[in-house]
Amino acid sequence: MSISLIKYIRYSPFYVSDPNMDGWVWDKFNSEIDQLPPGLKDTLISEKTAEEIEKAGLRFGLDENHIEELAKIIRDVIMGYLFIGDMPSKIAEQANI
Repeated sequence: MSISLIKYIRYSPFYVSDPNMDGWVWDKFNSEIDQLPPGLKDTLISEKTAEEIEKAGLRFGLDENHIEELAKIIRDVIMGYLFIGDMPSKIAEQANI
């Protein structure tokens, strides 16, 4: 693993912590993941995705907390919870940038 396990868990769209994900929401989320096409599912859990999120965040001067927010937004786009066109405004809102 080229990215550390801690950073993978912190920046992975699949593993990124979210206080809104209680047990029921987590179960629903996992059920929805099973319905994703294989390419999107792979992107969601890929080490490379977490690594690219970290690189992008660092390139734009984001701190660790903002990079986590970016991972959550990417998760929401992959899962279809957020329209990709709304991504820039959501990044500005959630990451406070």
